[in-house]
Amino acid sequence: MKTWRWAAILSIIAIAGAFLSVYLLTASPKGSIAGVYSDGALVCTVDVRNPASFREFDVAYGSESNTISIDAGGIRIISASCPDKLCVKQGYLGAAPIVCLPNKLVIKWVNGADNLYDAVVG
Repeated sequence: MKTWRWAAILSIIAIAGAFLSVYLLTASPKGSIAGVYSDGALVCTVDVRNPASFREFDVAYGSESNTISIDAGGIRIISASCPDKLCVKQGYLGAAPIVCLPNKLVIKWVNGADNLYDAVVG
C-alpha cells in the first residue's frame, strides 16, 4: 500500500513538472514589444497587446516576402514565399524567435530600448 502511494505522489509531481516546463518554454517574456528584423535591420517594433496595433503587413526581401499578422493571439507569420514555410508553421511568437532563413526575417521580443541590440561593439 505504501509503494502505491509513493508512486502516485511521484507521478503527480512529474506531471506538474511537465506542465510547468511547457508553460515556461512557451510563455512570452515580460513585456509586449516585438521587433521585426529584415536582413539584420530593424523594420518596426509593435506592441502586440495593444489592439491599435492589430493588422497585417508585408515585409519584402528582394523578390521574396512574408506576411505578418498581429491579432489578439500575438504576432505571427501567416504566409511566406520561402519553399519550406517553416516560419508559418512556428505559429505565434513565444519565448523563441520566429525565423525565416531564406527571406532573412526574424521576429523577436525587444522589451524596451535596452534590448534592441544583442551586443555593442566599442
